Amino acid sequence: MKRKFVILNNGLRDHRGHYFETSISIAEAARRAGLHPVLATHVDCRADLLPAWLETYPIFCTDHWMSEPPAAPPDLNGVSLDPYTCPAEAAPSLASRLLRRSWWACRKAAWLAERSVYYLLPPLVYDGIELAARLGIPRILRPEFRARVTGRARQIMHRLKHGGAAPPLHFGPCLPETARSLGHPFERPFTSRALQALQPLNLAGELEHALIFKRDLERLLAIAGVGPEDHVLLGTAHARELSAVQLVAKRLAERCPTFHLEFRHPLFQTEAVQEELEHSPNVRMQRAFFSLYQANGPTERIKFYTDTEELARDYGRLAKAPFGVLPIPFRSELIATPRMPAQALRLAYIGEARDEKGFPWLPELIDRLMEDYVRPGRVRFLLQANVSAPQYNPLSAETLDKFRRYPREQVELFGADAPLSPDEYYALVSRADVVLLPYDRNRYRACSSGTLAEAIAGGRPVVVPASSWMSSQIPLGAGETFHDFESFVEAVKRLVNDYDAYRAKAQTCRAEWVARHAPDRLVAALTGEEPQGAVAEIRIAA
Repeated sequence: MKRKFVILNNGLRDHRGHYFETSISIAEAARRAGLHPVLATHVDCRADLLPAWLETYPIFCTDHWMSEPPAAPPDLNGVSLDPYTCPAEAAPSLASRLLRRSWWACRKAAWLAERSVYYLLPPLVYDGIELAARLGIPRILRPEFRARVTGRARQIMHRLKHGGAAPPLHFGPCLPETARSLGHPFERPFTSRALQALQPLNLAGELEHALIFKRDLERLLAIAGVGPEDHVLLGTAHARELSAVQLVAKRLAERCPTFHLEFRHPLFQTEAVQEELEHSPNVRMQRAFFSLYQANGPTERIKFYTDTEELARDYGRLAKAPFGVLPIPFRSELIATPRMPAQALRLAYIGEARDEKGFPWLPELIDRLMEDYVRPGRVRFLLQANVSAPQYNPLSAETLDKFRRYPREQVELFGADAPLSPDEYYALVSRADVVLLPYDRNRYRACSSGTLAEAIAGGRPVVVPASSWMSSQIPLGAGETFHDFESFVEAVKRLVNDYDAYRAKAQTCRAEWVARHAPDRLVAALTGEEPQGAVAEIRIAA
């Protein structure tokens, strides 16, 4: 029987974004490598969007954005599996019971020693020692330290009041999946520990989504028959999902597959400075889940990755764990060779219209180029204009109306009414002569861009933000960089004025980039096997 390669994509609902293309390219590579690919999507994903040869389960009721209330679990052809019907855990051994009793005895002795020091030392001396200990703790740990101190103080007061009796665990009214997990004998210690760490940080909702993901993941592994020789890739991971995967791995024990978690979202809004480490809500949340992972016992069955060196350093610094760097998979064979333009250069904006991707800059750019470049017929614009989340991209939604005043031969919009299909998307990429990426530099300082990966693979010159991962990837002479809007306009002008030179340089780098980021290399990196035969060949469309 073939080993399975399971692709978890709980954000995949339709063709929007790169979720679809990434999943299909990896599934095709897994099949070429002799593995059996399995794809798990959000419950809203229609089966007819995916190829018939790909075993697919629309099973996840929440995505990594937590943008909507969780959906109801699907009935997958009548198959119903209660995640709590797994075999009971073996009774603890005599050695483990003795070790546990010794641990509690040590904790009791430490508590008695603490109380003795408190009553024996003069108050000023005791307060001075406590103040020195507090000042010696790094500022980054102070929020979590304060939460632990508060909890410890409550325990001490309860013991003093009730004669040493341990306070009962009480977390107040819990969300449904959290309450269910607290009622399960194996999961209760894990969930209790998580609540103790997350409730002081107001992150109980994150835990609820983690447990929903865990429930759906367990069901998927059972239905798809995933075993210890198989591989599971979560290509857009979040720290909350790490807790879910760890709990599943501990329950499966020796039956656990190898999980590969790729973190692609940025940690910091600006540089990775101390201010961000201390005060960023995102960092505080991610740190809490990575700390839980370390406290619950790391496992070799869970491996961490990113897709850029910059992100690997950021996550490694926070998680205190090694992160590998994976290729950026895409179907390069669907991108046509650049044409030799005899008419107007086609300047393209490709990808969803978002504020952070600089979509609102485009009308002013067009106006600035109108007299010398657009009206004379030197350039025209091809713009992908689907705004999938207007509530998060208000400027982009307002910008759409501004494009209506331009004639179609100057500005052509794509996907304004519905997401582009894969064929339509790659047709747009293939028509582009230049790809514009006016992205926010801070947001994309360390993050990758699938659009950039496809543009370089297609031999298209690009315009990208300076001092970012994107600027470090474009070969010298194959594109331009910018710092602000004014430098963005000037960068576009320079590229248009000397297009032939930029195009020639971009063409020379195309093959090497495609080879480095082939999806077959990603599958080989995760499974530990080298690509076989034609799999190792570079595939470039004519």
